[in-house]
Amino acid sequence: MADYYHDILKYLLEKGGASKEIVISGYLKQIMGDNANDPGSLMELGNTIGRLRGRNYIAPNYTPIFGHTGNGFTHNTLDDHPNFSLRLTQDGHDYISNSLKESKELQLLERQTLSIEATNDLSRSVFTSTIRLNDEVIPKFNKTQKRLGILTLVVAAISLVSISLSTYYASKGVTSEDIESLRQQLQSNKISLDSMRQVQKEIDSSLLKAVKDSFYVKRH
Repeated sequence: MADYYHDILKYLLEKGGASKEIVISGYLKQIMGDNANDPGSLMELGNTIGRLRGRNYIAPNYTPIFGHTGNGFTHNTLDDHPNFSLRLTQDGHDYISNSLKESKELQLLERQTLSIEATNDLSRSVFTSTIRLNDEVIPKFNKTQKRLGILTLVVAAISLVSISLSTYYASKGVTSEDIESLRQQLQSNKISLDSMRQVQKEIDSSLLKAVKDSFYVKRH
């Protein structure tokens, strides 16, 4: 339903403010659109103008009987009154100015409320993610890190023992076959250590991804 009441006051305020007479027929026809020649809509417009005049918000140059027969017109459309004009009174100026101010303040309050709600939602999501990170991700990471550290120490110890044995056997004149066997053992140990390092790299990457994922909350 058209809000002719406030539309008329806002138009008069924008075009001239208080005490300036404005020809308004064209604007009224524009906001009525397809209903500009509809008797019912014209009567509604006429009633609205009557209410505005009754509250001393406007002063028309005359009062057409929109939508009704009379004064030689069949329906009294806006085409029949091309020079119909209105003047915004001081009371009308004060009313619509305050109404627009309140509307803007309400819109601002609504935007601020939505912003606060969105911030609170994000804060709750970040808090939840942080709790999950502390309770689930990091403990799992630390546990894996601990196991990896032990395995790395074991491999390093085996390698150290193998090197020591190789040096010892070399000083005792062991055969080339013994040396080759030890060399193969060292190579195997090196492969195991490299494998442990690769696992370490993958864990570091997984942790970084888990941290990022925990803070990037999917929005609906």
